[in-house]
Amino acid sequence: MNNMQRIEAALDSGKLEVSVGKDRWWKARRNGATKTWKTRPGEFSIPVKAGLRTTGRIDHDTLEGRVWRIVEA
Repeated sequence: MNNMQRIEAALDSGKLEVSVGKDRWWKARRNGATKTWKTRPGEFSIPVKAGLRTTGRIDHDTLEGRVWRIVEA
């Protein structure tokens, strides 16, 4: 399972959290369809929403895990 599949599975099961400050993590939910490119197969973009107004994207550049994390419990 590659990183995009892991992130999508965590989003679908409600286990993905995004950082919204120094020590604050909010549960993220999907805010649209995953975008992929045929000419760049390693790149993707997943729109997410956290809280009431916070929106953003998880993409191939944010794979380090400093912006998001998967909660196992």
